[in-house]
Amino acid sequence: NKSSPALKRYVLGNESGDLDSVACALCYAYFLGKKQGYRPILNFPKEDLALRPELCSLIKELNLEDLLIFKTDLVDVQELVLVDHHTLAVDQADLAPFVVEILDHHPGEVPLYPQLQHKEMVSSGSLSSWMSDRPTVGSSARSCHRPRSFGASTRCSRRTSRAPGPRA
Repeated sequence: NKSSPALKRYVLGNESGDLDSVACALCYAYFLGKKQGYRPILNFPKEDLALRPELCSLIKELNLEDLLIFKTDLVDVQELVLVDHHTLAVDQADLAPFVVEILDHHPGEVPLYPQLQHKEMVSSGSLSSWMSDRPTVGSSARSCHRPRSFGASTRCSRRTSRAPGPRA
């Protein structure tokens, strides 16, 4: 019995490669990857990683060095999810037939992607903020639920439910 080859499914962040975009690509690929085999793509050349010290720190801290795939490594794509952007770069136009989902917070017209099954265009300062506040992310058909550990402990400040009282 030969097992069928794994589908080449990727989550692609935007070309700026900022922390919001990369965090969204990593996290969403992780969630989708559990059942569907998606991998995150950093949408810039590997040589440019050194220009992003905040990403270098994150990657080192999380021991992700050996797991990273860069835009120049994209081959034989079969499905593509765009996060933190909704328009492919000119040099990536050949990937348009493979876009199946978009999660973005940037305004603008979404191009026609022939295989697009789901899109969420949200109003938020950053996509990662929006994603962290959602009980489910993405298409309900994908059943992508965020774990309970992504709660208040990941926020910068904690809110209390105490009613305001008189000041002393």
